Amino acid sequence: MDTSNMLHDMCHNILSESDVKAIIKNRGFSVKETATRSLFENFFLSDTGVEAMMKELSQEEVTLLHLLKFIGKAVDVSIFERIYNQKRSNYSYTFSQRYQSIFKKVQTSLIRRGLLLIAEDKSANKLLQKITKMERWLFKLPEQFIRFLPPLFKSAQTFESTGILNEHVLRQALLGLVNNKHASPLDRDKEYYMNLADDELCMGNHRFSVNRFLDWQRIYWQSKIAFEVKSEQKYYISTQEATNYIFSQLKANEWFLPDQVALPLELFCGGKYASSIARICEECWECGYMVKKVSEQNNYYRLAQDTPQIKSDVDPSSYLEITSDQSLIIKLFTIPFDNLEQLAQISTLQVKRLQLFARPSVLKLGRVLPEIRQQPFIKWLQEHVPVYEQALKTVEHRWGRCIVHQNLMLAKVNDLTLKVALQKALPNAKDLLLLPNDFIAFPRVHLPTVEKVITKAGQVVKKISSD
Repeated sequence: MDTSNMLHDMCHNILSESDVKAIIKNRGFSVKETATRSLFENFFLSDTGVEAMMKELSQEEVTLLHLLKFIGKAVDVSIFERIYNQKRSNYSYTFSQRYQSIFKKVQTSLIRRGLLLIAEDKSANKLLQKITKMERWLFKLPEQFIRFLPPLFKSAQTFESTGILNEHVLRQALLGLVNNKHASPLDRDKEYYMNLADDELCMGNHRFSVNRFLDWQRIYWQSKIAFEVKSEQKYYISTQEATNYIFSQLKANEWFLPDQVALPLELFCGGKYASSIARICEECWECGYMVKKVSEQNNYYRLAQDTPQIKSDVDPSSYLEITSDQSLIIKLFTIPFDNLEQLAQISTLQVKRLQLFARPSVLKLGRVLPEIRQQPFIKWLQEHVPVYEQALKTVEHRWGRCIVHQNLMLAKVNDLTLKVALQKALPNAKDLLLLPNDFIAFPRVHLPTVEKVITKAGQVVKKISSD
């Protein structure tokens, strides 16, 4: 039911004279504006008195209105049980008995303050169900009132400083590549653990990237707050959707106390966080998802919006050491994560003598040259490391001719099932390229795997030599 139909039904059919008088008084309407129900309907969605009434709401009521804003559609009375819950015995109640006292509070605190629409759902589906009128009532926060909503975080603290960002988790995971004594929560996640595969820096089965690490942080946060969420509840909202909205309400330089985020999470998700939210926030600070600010013995938090890294303007010579054979030793304690990602994109990586070494890969450079050639870090490599300078010159010289065909094998596969089997057999989705006319391409190193899959499927491998 849209806003205009709900407004008309409310003003002409639902509200009693006592309701109308209460709204007129609370919103401060004049006699002329409310002389008839039609005039009252015309002025109800005006700005008059809305801000003043919003300021009288409790923080629980403000949070619920934010929830209604997020849902964006009419809801039934059951949603208000989240803030007006009544302790009950095990006695079985009818719908009306269960929600009668809750409705009275909604009526007093929201409807009679002129902040909420109420209407009866008279759709054929509802009428055929022969349910009570209370079960057919719908409620909605008018779009026109949303801009007057008080902040979701009441008295959020403002600090100009950037706070403390903990890089420990990713640093420890990187150090674990060269020394298994370093443990990190990342190591326990099969989808995201740091590893080297075929000289490639990976998180799980995917190439390492800062964005993938940020994805892990978000999943880590959601796993921490999801332990008591009631997914079967009506108007269920996922922890991801809830936290995206909740944290988006913080303004620039605003920080929250753990208790301030517990209430929105409870009302949006249905969990219980009062006793655990401080611990959850601290754990998520430890994994780098949040930034912390300590003030007057209180821990304030906000999301770590910036890429987690040491400043990128640090001289690369401070975290890269050039060896006699022009390899690079990567200092995992200090290399900025975005520069590590760029270096991994264009290099083969190996662990030797408890250190991570990098050498340029012409094949990798050919894949990403247009994207990275103007990056300051890549230019530094070109100017200070001769072997990278030569590799870049080689790629640029061959660009557009044969570089994309080096070390690749071509095959013609007509059977769709066989193509799917080959895709599953190769370790990385990008290792198999589907070409027109039933041709596929794959790195030469995977030829034994491809031949094995084809033979196992009962097919014959026919080889064509270029000689």
